[in-house]
Amino acid sequence: MTKVEIKKNAHLKNVSADHQKTLFFEKIVDMANPKRMNRFTVGKPTQYVRPSILGAITILFIIVMYQYFKSANDTENTLEHKFSRLEKLNNQSFKSLDYYANIKATKISVSGVSNIYGALNIADSHLKDVNVYGPLTAQNAYFQDANIYGFAILSTTRFRDLEVYGQLSANKLVIESDIFVASTVNLDHAQINRMECAGADINLHNSIVKKITVSGEDAKNPVINLTNSQVDLVKFDGMEGEVILYGDLSSVQEVKGGTITRKNISVLKKS
Repeated sequence: MTKVEIKKNAHLKNVSADHQKTLFFEKIVDMANPKRMNRFTVGKPTQYVRPSILGAITILFIIVMYQYFKSANDTENTLEHKFSRLEKLNNQSFKSLDYYANIKATKISVSGVSNIYGALNIADSHLKDVNVYGPLTAQNAYFQDANIYGFAILSTTRFRDLEVYGQLSANKLVIESDIFVASTVNLDHAQINRMECAGADINLHNSIVKKITVSGEDAKNPVINLTNSQVDLVKFDGMEGEVILYGDLSSVQEVKGGTITRKNISVLKKS
């Protein structure tokens, strides 16, 4: 085969390939713009090229948006699955914990920072610093510093510092330094150094607290009920509050910004 014949065959192949490309783009135009002129109509080349490009862009845009929403939906389903599952930890030591799940832990030790995006149910354990973005239920546990973004139910539990952005109910609670509670407080057999409350309902039974400070816009007409409990100082910051003493063993040394009332335990039981 001569060079001329080879060149001629190559030219024919190129023509065939170009023809196939034209048919391909024209099919896209048919889908994107069915009202366009008939493909056998004689016209300028731009009459075919511009609709073809527009159709291709339209189809490409639809594909991209489909993939985007599909990916977003898959991500949402994955997070929902993570939050609904339950992880069980038992008799283990960790440097840190990071879970997007509900955790049930027994006899664990964590030496670093923990972030739990879900509920934490823990017993017989020791944690250093923990952030729980959900409710906490703890029994026979020690925490150095803890931030709870939900309610907390505690039993025989000890903290150096504790912040609860929800309701707190505890039995045999020890706070070595400071505690902050954003809502209702119910404590029995608690020993606390300093407590700050942003709620209006504070109830202490058989407890000892050095200082209670009540502040915040939500703490309107706050009442502190002390049943057989002792408090050195109560301070109502920017509001008028009331301390009610039940039982002969209840006492408060000083109240700033409020009043003190003593009642019988029978009155508390009736109410």
